Amino acid sequence: MALYRFETYDGPIYAMAELTRTNLRPTQPPPNMWAEPSNYGGSMSQFMANETAIAYCDRRSDSRAVHHLEGKTYNFVTFSKVPSSLGLSGLWGCSSLVIVSQRGAWVNHMLEAPEFMPLFNVYPRPNKKQQDAIFMRSVLASLWVGHYKEQYPIGLPDLRQKWDANNPEALDSLLADDAEPHVFLFAPYQKVSGGPNKHVEFPIGLPMAYVEYNGMIKDEIQKIFGPAVPFKVVPYAPLQPTEELFDAYGQHACFAMGDEHFQTHRGKVLVQYRPASGISGKASWRVWFEGRELTPDQQHEWDPMGPFQVAASPPPTAPSPSSPTQVDPADDDDMVDS
Repeated sequence: MALYRFETYDGPIYAMAELTRTNLRPTQPPPNMWAEPSNYGGSMSQFMANETAIAYCDRRSDSRAVHHLEGKTYNFVTFSKVPSSLGLSGLWGCSSLVIVSQRGAWVNHMLEAPEFMPLFNVYPRPNKKQQDAIFMRSVLASLWVGHYKEQYPIGLPDLRQKWDANNPEALDSLLADDAEPHVFLFAPYQKVSGGPNKHVEFPIGLPMAYVEYNGMIKDEIQKIFGPAVPFKVVPYAPLQPTEELFDAYGQHACFAMGDEHFQTHRGKVLVQYRPASGISGKASWRVWFEGRELTPDQQHEWDPMGPFQVAASPPPTAPSPSSPTQVDPADDDDMVDS
């Protein structure tokens, strides 16, 4: 067992992540291929839980993760010669924008409180006008200019500009129009305190939460990317604390239910990329949300944008799953990896 720094709910925490042979992949995919649910005996839940764990905890892999800190956080990954992924865990009412193109992917984490609703311990409670101002300042403005903290200085327009016309791999064009970006908003249903929809992953007749704010996010994305950009809202039912957690932790129960051992597929997003297998092959991306099956608009393939998206030959040897790299807990790990 090793100590890893990662965040699984609305605030930074340290947790023990067991990255052992039992919760890594039971079988490995072929070289230069992405992992499949079939690597977990067909279990979608194990696939999502473990592949997200690898994104957060295994620095040997070409995977990245979105960490949870104060305010909005994000991370991105570029699509190159090797398979890669970008994972997000711990959405229990928060929202996430997932933007994928033929050059790479960008995923953010938007806190439910205080951005979409007030913190439970804030008095007096903000009125509607004040809460709207918090949302516009903290969520909408950050899409343009990044977060105020130094480790998140990049806005989405920065990833759409083409500063170096001679470099097809340039990060500044990660989400440019020629890379055909697709946008997904992973957003919660309303939480319920009882009834048949409580603790149900696929509720029936439950309305979306924050409908007005979701519309404002879509409007802002269309200002940045244009009105024709593919945009899809993917709803999810937030996992809620059990009665036992409420009895033990009271109003802090939501912070005690974090999936620090990656035992569930709930509250997770995973972007996967696979390079082209040859100059005549196709490169591909796909986006998984919790335990849902893939839909046609959550996957895409294209002719590689250049040799940098063709798998290396000879293919690299797949790493052994039996000896995960331990991480110094004092190392905070850069939130944005180049």
